[in-house]
Amino acid sequence: MNMLKKLWGMLGEVDALILFKPENIFYFSNFFSSSFMYLVIPRDGVPLAVVSQLDLWAAKNELKGFSIIEAKSQEDFDKCFSKLQKDLKIKKLGFEEDFLTVSVKERLEKSSDGLNFIPASNIIKKIRSIKSRSEIEKIRKAAKIADEGMKKAIETIAPGVREYDVAAEAEYVMRKRGSGGTSFETIVASGYRSAFPHASTSGRKLVKGDLVVIDLGVRYKNYCSDITRTCTVGSPNSEQEKLFQTVLSAQQKAIGIIRPGVKGNEIDKVARELIKREGYGDFFIHSFGHGIGIEVHEHPSISSSSTDIIDAGMVFTAEPGVYLPNFGGCRIEDMILVRKRGYELLTSSPRSLH
Repeated sequence: MNMLKKLWGMLGEVDALILFKPENIFYFSNFFSSSFMYLVIPRDGVPLAVVSQLDLWAAKNELKGFSIIEAKSQEDFDKCFSKLQKDLKIKKLGFEEDFLTVSVKERLEKSSDGLNFIPASNIIKKIRSIKSRSEIEKIRKAAKIADEGMKKAIETIAPGVREYDVAAEAEYVMRKRGSGGTSFETIVASGYRSAFPHASTSGRKLVKGDLVVIDLGVRYKNYCSDITRTCTVGSPNSEQEKLFQTVLSAQQKAIGIIRPGVKGNEIDKVARELIKREGYGDFFIHSFGHGIGIEVHEHPSISSSSTDIIDAGMVFTAEPGVYLPNFGGCRIEDMILVRKRGYELLTSSPRSLH
């Protein structure tokens, strides 16, 4: 486990790491539980998985390199940890401070003897943000499937078609291409609803002249994709054209500076300044992008406040958007893989208003 060696080097003098977050458990074990479980990974020795009865046989079949302990109740989970702390002589424990609930942490403290908790979330996020070759291939496949879904969604757009219909057609194609499910709820937002950044898909029927924002993604072998396109029902008018060209130019110009060593806020700034110059500054109300992998939103952040430093192997979205109340919105989103020299675009759906 090369990632564990890197982890120990960054964590310092901890005796063990405990993981509760399902995505972190998967990253270090390649196993997703269907119910409560945790991993205890000692600095020296065999890592352990404490699983419920529901996951016992799945864990025995799928978890490699871990000792597996069955827990039949919450009390058993607590007793297991108490015993492990004593057997492994754990005094300093790395934990996920941004995920662990107060009640679970209190139970750990109650069932332990003089335990010192060491925050580890930011370190885990940074390790996960650099994708391995295997992870990149899974993300690449997820992006390709999403491209197929987007193509079908755009083909489905016509006056009288419901937003639900567009989403259904896209999701069917993506399933047929190997999707393990959507990475988030598919968004098809038309007309005035296209100005809602996170609109839910509705039964609204498309009308000629509508702006339509389509945002979709899939999971492929537990890795996510995320892509957005904006188009019109019929030919666009001049105001819609200006809006679209502004967002597209902002995305292209910001993507152009992506390379290792650039900060997240520097990428965001390029897009934000261009959108502001065109008079839409008050209507770009979210960050330029976000990391993507096992989770659809993860490290790094590409926002105006982000000091995250971009490095080779990171995968994140580039998604500027402008949302004009009572007129409509426009967002264009693609997935970016950072290379040692520059970047690679992972999504390839045409960016066209019509």
